[in-house]
Parts: sequence; structure tokens; C-alpha cells
Amino acid sequence: MKLVKPSIHILHLHFIVFLWGFTGVLGKLLDSLNTIQLVWYRVVIACAVLAGIIIYRKIHFDISKKMFLKVFLTGFIVFLHWLCFYGAVKVSNVSVALASFSCTALFTGIFEPMILKRKLDPKEIILGATIIAIMTFIFNAETSYWQGMLLGIGAAATASLMTVINSTFSTKVNAYYISFIELFSVFIFATLFLLFFDFDHFPNFQLQAYDYIWILILGVLCTVYTFVSSIKLMQYVSPFTLSLTVNLEPVYAILFAFVLFKEYELLSASFFIGTALLIAVVLMYPILKKVNSGQ
Repeated sequence: MKLVKPSIHILHLHFIVFLWGFTGVLGKLLDSLNTIQLVWYRVVIACAVLAGIIIYRKIHFDISKKMFLKVFLTGFIVFLHWLCFYGAVKVSNVSVALASFSCTALFTGIFEPMILKRKLDPKEIILGATIIAIMTFIFNAETSYWQGMLLGIGAAATASLMTVINSTFSTKVNAYYISFIELFSVFIFATLFLLFFDFDHFPNFQLQAYDYIWILILGVLCTVYTFVSSIKLMQYVSPFTLSLTVNLEPVYAILFAFVLFKEYELLSASFFIGTALLIAVVLMYPILKKVNSGQ
């Protein structure tokens, strides 16, 4: 992995996280759809766009059956991640889901050494635990929502796992193929879920006029672009750096909600103090990495 000095790649990463923060706004705008319907529409559009790009660019399909199976099964982890995260919001609230999801960096600090076969870095564990404390402070999560917390932690674990696994694919398989196979896998599992467990809500494309616009933005900009770009970025940034930066996603989401929906309730003193601490931790990590590498 070609880890380089913080530059255009780090800025690009923050832009991707910024767009991920916008998915929360789109979820609110698409409130007529339930979780599994939203996921289904999202991946249908994403797969169609990715297939078009692959055909138009004549990207050569060069992947072994063994690697295809690995990437396809990683798509199941992506599917579980979305179910856990949106499920956490449904059974509790956004604050609990986001505070629990902040465990991602901690999980990555554990999974990355295991999967990439490198030494465990105590700093990453400490920073991961610090992020959890900060996010809990920002959102003042209620511990009574234990189901939401468990689902949020499940979302964090699956997000961490798929990030680390995708980092091993990024130098071996074209990012467009990784994205297409994983999202097509999500489509398969989401369709099976709807057929066997929620057939009454199987999508019929009878949406409100503006919903088509929001779905297209979600599928193209917030899924295809971010999915492909994040996989490409893993050639330049570590999975832990990506997971650490993703903790800014809820901050961006809250700012979007404030601007678009005039939601003031989360813009408290704890939000600004916690956000400042969160940004400090995110910026501190690459500096610590440089110091330890002797640069």
C-alpha cells in the first residue's frame, strides 16, 4: 500500500465522508420508503450505473473465480452493515446509532492487524476508544436503548470488516468491478430478504416525483462515486485512517440537517466541543504516524 503524505488523497477522503453525511438527509427526504426498500432502490440504480460505466469504458473483466467469490461474500457484509445501521435508527434513535457506530475505528484497530498480518498498534486502540467517548459526549446516547446500541455496534463491526477486506482487494481487482460485484451481491440478498420476509413491501417503482431525484442522487453520487472512490483511496490511505475520518460523517449530517431542515436541537455546546475534539483526533493521527515513521 502506497501510504503518502496527507495531500489530495486526504482531501478526497473528507469529500467522500461529506457525501456519506448527505445520505442521512436523503434518508429523511425518502421517508416513504422503509429501510430494506431504500437499500434495494439504492443498489439497483448503483448496479445499473456501474454496469454502464464498465461497458462504456470497456473495462476488462479480469478476476479469478476464487476472488469473485471473496468479493461477492464481502457484499453480504455490506448488506448486513446497512441493515444494522438503519435498524439501529429504527429501534432507538439517531443519537444512539451514531454513538454506537463510532466503534468503527476501534474495530479497525483490531481487524486491520489481524487481516493484514501486522503488529497491533496501541495508539490506534487508544484513539478508537477516545472517539467512542467523544461521540457519546456529543450525542448523549441513552443506554436504555440496548437493542439500538447492539445494532449500532454491529454496524460498526461490519463497516470496519468490509473496509479492511476491501483494502486487500484494492490493488488486485479494478475498483469498478469490486464495487459492482459487492453491490450486486447486496441486491441479491436484499431481494431475497424482501421475497421471504417482507414481500408486501417489494418495490414497484411507484414513487413520488421528487423521490426519483433523491434516489438517483443516492444511487449515483452517494453510492457509485463514493464506493468506487473509497476503494481506490485504499491504495493511498490505511483502513484505520478511513475509519477514523468516517466519524466526521454524523457531524456533516447534522450540519446538513441544520441548513436544510432547520433542526437546531443537536447544535448544543456539547456538539461544538465534541466536534472540535473529534477533528483534533482525526488530524492528530497522521501527525503521530509521521513522527513514528521518522519523517
